[in-house]
Amino acid sequence: MSYLVPKLFGEYGHPSNAAGEIRCGLPIDWICELVRTPEKPRYKSWDALAAVIFGQAHNSYEVIANALKLYGQALAELRNQLSNPYDRRTDSTLASITALYMYEMLVSKTENGWMSHANGLEYLLEWRGPWQQKCYSGKSIFLEHRIMLVAKSIISRRSTFLHHPVWKTVPWEDDPASKSAIDYLIDIGTDITEYISQINIYNSDKSDQQLECFQLRTGVATSLKELNAWWLQWEAEHAQSAMEVTPHQTISEPLFPTHLQYDILWTAFTVCVYDAIRILLLQLWQNLQLFPEESQTAPEGAVLDMPNDTALLGVTSDIKGLGREILRSLKYCYGKSRRFISTFSFLFIQDVAYGCFNQDSKEALWIVEHGWAELASFDDIEDANLLQTLLPLGQIKAGDIS
Repeated sequence: MSYLVPKLFGEYGHPSNAAGEIRCGLPIDWICELVRTPEKPRYKSWDALAAVIFGQAHNSYEVIANALKLYGQALAELRNQLSNPYDRRTDSTLASITALYMYEMLVSKTENGWMSHANGLEYLLEWRGPWQQKCYSGKSIFLEHRIMLVAKSIISRRSTFLHHPVWKTVPWEDDPASKSAIDYLIDIGTDITEYISQINIYNSDKSDQQLECFQLRTGVATSLKELNAWWLQWEAEHAQSAMEVTPHQTISEPLFPTHLQYDILWTAFTVCVYDAIRILLLQLWQNLQLFPEESQTAPEGAVLDMPNDTALLGVTSDIKGLGREILRSLKYCYGKSRRFISTFSFLFIQDVAYGCFNQDSKEALWIVEHGWAELASFDDIEDANLLQTLLPLGQIKAGDIS
C-alpha cells in the first residue's frame, strides 16, 4: 500500500487544492482512510490495485499473479457490499469500484474490463443522487468520475444521466464558487454524449429524420457557442498563462519545434480538457454536415474560428492542431506531476488527441511511444513499464459514428 500512495495521490499530505496542483484523480481524503486502516479490514480492491501497479512497474509476474488472486477476492467482497443497502450507499463502496476499474485499465487490452465496472459505478452514482456529491471529497472524485463516465458513454454511443441539469447544479449549489472552469467544460462533455446517442437513434429510426437532424445541429451549434463563450472568459482571466519553449537539443529531430509551458499545472490541465472537448464537438459538427439537408431553416452556425495572438489556439476549427496542442502540453503536465498518468483524466485527454491522427502518423506513434515523457534514465524505468500498459486506443471520438 505504501507503494500505491505516491503513484495515485502524490506526496502524502499534499493538499489537493494547493496552488498549481491538478485537482483530478483520487481525493486526498481517501488516502487518509487507506493509511489508517489496517491490512486485514481494508477492502481487497485497494490491495489488488496496489499489487498490480507494483507488479507492472517492476515486471514481476509473481506479484501480478497475486494481484489477480486479490482481484477475485475483491469482486466477491464487492458483491457483498452491493447486497447490503447500507454499504451500497457508503463512500467506501464507491472507492472500491473506483479501484477495480483502475485495476482493469492496467490489465485489460480492451475497454471491456474497465467499462463493466464503470457501468456499475454509473448506476451507483445515479442511485445515490447528486446531493451525495456536495462535500469536498465528493466533488473532488466527482470530477474524475464524470470524465470517466463521459468517456465510457462516448465509446458505447450512449447518453449519461449526467447531462440532466440537476447533476450540473446540485453538487455545487451550496458553494457555487467551488465549481471550477473544468467542471463547466465537463458539463458540455455530458451534452456531447446525448448528441451521440441521438445520432444513433437518428440512424436507426427513419420516421422524422429531417426534424431530428435539425435539432441535433441546433444543439451542437449551441454547445459550440457555449464553449466559445467559456474560452473568451477564461482567456481574459488567464492572459499570458502559456508560453512556447524550445526543447533541449537531441540527436534526433524533435516532432514539435516548440512545447508549451504554463504558469501552473491546473492551467495546463484546463487547456488540455478544453482542447479535448472542442475536438469532440468539432468531430460532431463535421459528422452532422454529412446528413441530408432538412427542409427547416438551418440553425445559425457557431463561430468556428477566431484570431488569437497568444501561444494557444483558442477558438479554432483545426482538429489536428488542437490534438497537437495537447501533445505539446503533456511534457509539462508529466514533469510537474507524475501521478497525472494514473488518472482517468490523463487517459481521456491522451485518447482524444490520439484519435485525431492516423495510426501510422508521426503524432500517433509519438503518443504510443510516450515521446512526451522522455523516459531516458534508469530512475524512470518504473514509469516506463507502467506507461506500456496505458496505451491509447483512439476510441473516445465523436466522429465516424455508425
